[in-house]
Amino acid sequence: MRISVVRLLICIAVGLPFARTSMAQEGMRDRGRNLGASQQIVSDLQKARFHYGSIYLLSRFELMDLGYDQSFYVPTQDQGNGVSLGLSAPHRLYFVPSKKVVLSGDFVPQYTIQTGKNHRSQFGYSSRADVQFLLNHLYLDAYGTHADSLKADTGEIDRLTTIRSTDVGVNGEIKYSSRTSATFSAAGRNLSHPASRIQPTDVAVELLDRKERNYRASIVHKTFPLTSLLVAGEWSDYTFTHATYKDATRRVASAGAIFDNGVTSGRLEVGEARLLFNDPTQHDFRGAVGSFEIARHPASRWSYGASATRDLEFSILAFNNYYIEDRVQASINHNATRSLSLRLSTQIGRDLYDVPAPDQNFIFRKRRDDISFTSVGWVYTFANRLRGGFDIGYYQRKSNFDVTSQNGIRGILHLSFTP
Repeated sequence: MRISVVRLLICIAVGLPFARTSMAQEGMRDRGRNLGASQQIVSDLQKARFHYGSIYLLSRFELMDLGYDQSFYVPTQDQGNGVSLGLSAPHRLYFVPSKKVVLSGDFVPQYTIQTGKNHRSQFGYSSRADVQFLLNHLYLDAYGTHADSLKADTGEIDRLTTIRSTDVGVNGEIKYSSRTSATFSAAGRNLSHPASRIQPTDVAVELLDRKERNYRASIVHKTFPLTSLLVAGEWSDYTFTHATYKDATRRVASAGAIFDNGVTSGRLEVGEARLLFNDPTQHDFRGAVGSFEIARHPASRWSYGASATRDLEFSILAFNNYYIEDRVQASINHNATRSLSLRLSTQIGRDLYDVPAPDQNFIFRKRRDDISFTSVGWVYTFANRLRGGFDIGYYQRKSNFDVTSQNGIRGILHLSFTP
């Protein structure tokens, strides 16, 4: 009997966790040769609300506060003056012609509403197309994206800004053996801040318009029963449109570990980064960067998570072409009932500048910005279709320069509907 593509992928995804748990208990190494990407595809196909033959469609509608970022809850300054809401309708279409080839497309229309003294509304969108190959020892994803949408910049700008970007690239994984694999990615990106769209009026965001080329390769080896070690290298090239003195290359060499025992999972990667500017008069960077994340599910109703990152971001501040961005986040989630989830989270951020610049008193010193936001909230699910929630907390942003402090209570709204 011919086995359907979805049934085969589901069998792979369901069988792997049991195999891994059994081998972990016996002190054996993971002998599975299947690629992790197939599990994500299976998860999406199972969530599809519309299915016809080899075609699967996932759709939902969302109303969310634009100050919410997937990795960092920080309201921007625009939210202190009013309300910024975004209405979006993400759609994902899968076409699975065979068990080794998956085609997908994403389209997310967006409409934003702003209130306050700078009230303004705007349409936007983001789109993505992928061609994915799931071979015996190789996963390959060729993709292209295009976006023109309003986003919250929670770093130096601390404003809502419209970003227009186009990305073309490829990423993948090679499974050399049951214990060793290599991942790789190569992408080109054009990024701009169109003046005809919603932009901060007091910030020269156009200085960040640029073209990028980004490459990364890593080798992962399952050295211990529950822990894999990795080494990675990155190389990036930046060409700026309006600030050619920022043209630079970035190199990173890093190492780390991945741990997963079924209850606790974590990932650590640290390394040394070099940001070298083409203009010899500009200040280069050489120092440590890295990321850490851990998640724990000790009981069916409780889960904990924490993460920390240290990286570089380009700056528009005079005398400084970049700043060091440190972020720490921790959260606790409790499933009070099948429908109600409660959570507590705290986020701390710090932006450090390497080159002294004149402050409001014309005294040269290194700038430092500190951000924090601690909140409590809830999410309620109605019949697995409608999800709504609200977070409320205290937001604080301060700087040793002449920057207006943004302190006070902030609220974050979450609402989504899956047809």
